[in-house]
Amino acid sequence: MMKHCKYFLKTCVLLSLFVCVFAAPSVYAQGTPDGISQTFAIGPKVLYMRGLPTLGGGTYEAPGNIYSFGFNARFWITSGLGVEGGWARSISTEKAEEFGHKYSSKFNFDVIPVSALYTLRHVDTGKAYIRPYVGAGFNIANPKSLTVKVDGGDTYSYKLSGEDLHNVGWQAFAGTEFTYKGAPMLSFGFDLGIHNIFDSNIFGGSFYVNYYIR
Repeated sequence: MMKHCKYFLKTCVLLSLFVCVFAAPSVYAQGTPDGISQTFAIGPKVLYMRGLPTLGGGTYEAPGNIYSFGFNARFWITSGLGVEGGWARSISTEKAEEFGHKYSSKFNFDVIPVSALYTLRHVDTGKAYIRPYVGAGFNIANPKSLTVKVDGGDTYSYKLSGEDLHNVGWQAFAGTEFTYKGAPMLSFGFDLGIHNIFDSNIFGGSFYVNYYIR
């Protein structure tokens, strides 16, 4: 699974470079392109992150592979400036060995991110509009549960709650949104960036689909 995720992230980077450099006919325009007037969208979002965030004072450690499933809402205040927020349930699983014992763990936590978006230009390929953007903001992480299972032994489950475990972090990313002229209410895209969660910097890539309500 890790191997496939690495291929996915590399593909996103190459696709972004292709779009920004070679997209024909490479007609760039400031502001919202003709035919695209939608400003508010909502839709599902999936995120894969790689890192080792610590929880609270380091009593627990989240496994390195993190998969998030949730939704995001996006509002373009102007053609080049927008805001984005959402919610995601994040799930981490790990298999490791420590002190001669093999164990597996599962760590669940929620993340609420809020970001500002900025785009310099749009690309009109003739059939679709492409909007590259950058974004940055803050997030609130709320741990839910931790389950540790020792191979051949017991299973330990912990309910995690309390204001002292909540954590405020940040994120910075770059991405691209695609909108087809034949279906201007529907768009999809991806972004890559750094997410600071539980005081650790985590590299992540996401894919989303947005439906523009208006």
